[in-house]
Amino acid sequence: MTKPFHAMTTEQVFKEFGARKEGLSVNEIQKQRGIWGLNKLEEKAKETALEIMIKQFKDFFIYLLIFAAAASFIIAEYVNSEVISAIVLLCVVVAFFQEYRASKALDALKELAAPTARVIRDGKEITIPSEELVPGDILSIQEGDKIPADALLFKVVAVKINEMILTGESKPVRKELKIVDPKAIIGDRKNMVFSTTDVVSGRGEAVVVKTGKYTEYGQIAEAVLGKKEEEPPFLDEARSPSAKAQKQEGDRENELA
Repeated sequence: MTKPFHAMTTEQVFKEFGARKEGLSVNEIQKQRGIWGLNKLEEKAKETALEIMIKQFKDFFIYLLIFAAAASFIIAEYVNSEVISAIVLLCVVVAFFQEYRASKALDALKELAAPTARVIRDGKEITIPSEELVPGDILSIQEGDKIPADALLFKVVAVKINEMILTGESKPVRKELKIVDPKAIIGDRKNMVFSTTDVVSGRGEAVVVKTGKYTEYGQIAEAVLGKKEEEPPFLDEARSPSAKAQKQEGDRENELA
């Protein structure tokens, strides 16, 4: 279940992740990383175009078609053999281009990620590689920054964010500390900042609520790959009792629906 952090108070979110305005300790960071992993998209072994093409033939349906084409040829049904062979070729080519384009699109998405992040840890502001961010980290943002993760704002000074990459809206969004409706779309979540978006002006502080593949940007990448990720394996253990109750209630409603 994805929580509507934009509809929660700062205190609720801080409690959810054990966060503090002074930042997380080393032990807390390690605990969060064990639950959520690194703040980056899932790495896959790089495949060449030839490897992607060969992989398309490793499919049971393709095996059946090849067998049918061969059988038709043996019994002198040449027209059927040619038609089935053409179908095999079409299926393989279409699948190849879909996977090849998805691979290239994912590479392009990775280039959009922020390389570094400015955070407050143990009361000190430091700059770290963005992949080291974890939920509960306190993010310090200012004009010119690229947002490295999804975060709930708790301090803003004339902050405006360019969210065109996620919403398609070219006009910068002015951020504020007002709780919004749980069903609000991304463009209306004015109390949050999102990974890969750009700070046009102002400065502020926010608590990280989603990293890596769990961010809005990460979900786009997963959609490109045609994948739907489950929640992290230790999420239930990390939830507060109230959060577990909400999850169970949501599951019951889904079953009834």
